[in-house]
Amino acid sequence: MLKPALMSDTIETLELKLRSGPPEVTLAGSLTRPSKIATKGIVLLVSGSGPQDRNEAIAGKKPFLRLREVLAEAGYIAVSWDDRGVGQSGGDYLSANANVLVNDIRSAMTEIGRHDPTLPIILAGHSQGALIASMVAASSQRKQPAVRGLALLAGSGLPGRQMFNEQHQRICLSEGWGEASTKAMMDMKNACFDLMVDYQESLSESETRELQTKLRQIMQRFHTDWGYQADAVAEDIQFMVDDLMEWEWRFLLRSDPKTYLNQVRCPVFAAAGANDTQLSPEADLAAIQAALQPGQCTVRLIAGLNHLFQHSETGSISEYVTLGSPFHQDLTDPLIEWLGKIQS
Repeated sequence: MLKPALMSDTIETLELKLRSGPPEVTLAGSLTRPSKIATKGIVLLVSGSGPQDRNEAIAGKKPFLRLREVLAEAGYIAVSWDDRGVGQSGGDYLSANANVLVNDIRSAMTEIGRHDPTLPIILAGHSQGALIASMVAASSQRKQPAVRGLALLAGSGLPGRQMFNEQHQRICLSEGWGEASTKAMMDMKNACFDLMVDYQESLSESETRELQTKLRQIMQRFHTDWGYQADAVAEDIQFMVDDLMEWEWRFLLRSDPKTYLNQVRCPVFAAAGANDTQLSPEADLAAIQAALQPGQCTVRLIAGLNHLFQHSETGSISEYVTLGSPFHQDLTDPLIEWLGKIQS
């Protein structure tokens, strides 16, 4: 169902409702499209980790709002939606799993594609969304509608455990941590990861309590060794435990993007900012390219851009709020050029 929401001289945005399941839910989103030129294709935007709204709002920025508008100006229908339990969408993101997110994307593809079956459907995943989009594209040959192109924007190509280790070190160093404190925190995180890989994405009540207790014990032991009193760090430890209990950690720790990329047959665009501290940009792009067929992947490592594709000084997460617009033209220009080749 589509309802007018916003119009300009060249593009218009419509509110939409999408049915998905299981479990059954209505997802609310936005569809932005050109109003003065012919439509060239449909791009579904897949957001990163954690419960995200349709604009992927973070640090006062709205990356997906900008990307929808840029794509519509270039002649594409661009669609994004509130994750389950976010904004106007029903359901609960924290009780979902990767397969639920895959089903949500396929439901969106079916419903949006029904309006014009002749238009190619492209998936554009940002951060963790690149992995989820790859999962959909990997099964695309067996299901309709098919994915005609896959854009991996700041997506990792490395196995999850390796990605987390390298990500942690890059973030800590960019925030000014010393090598000793960075290593100490990483030792604690790896002790937690060793435990977490034995648990599935979905946990029973008893498994939830067991994992929470064991994670708390690990963190308390490390903090005691570092000289902290238990009461003084109890709140910080609980915050870290709550974070690590989210299903995405267990999913990503066991994931390997190569598993899905090996099965993708459509053209792929992979881009990363050289200042991205949430990735190892060169290594991730090389791993993505190696998992695909020769000539299948267009790769762009873009100088000066961070994880949100903003121009940045260091790439530090703390810079996000102070910098300019996300999805800078240095990224969107080559993305749109690549999209044009899919129709030819």
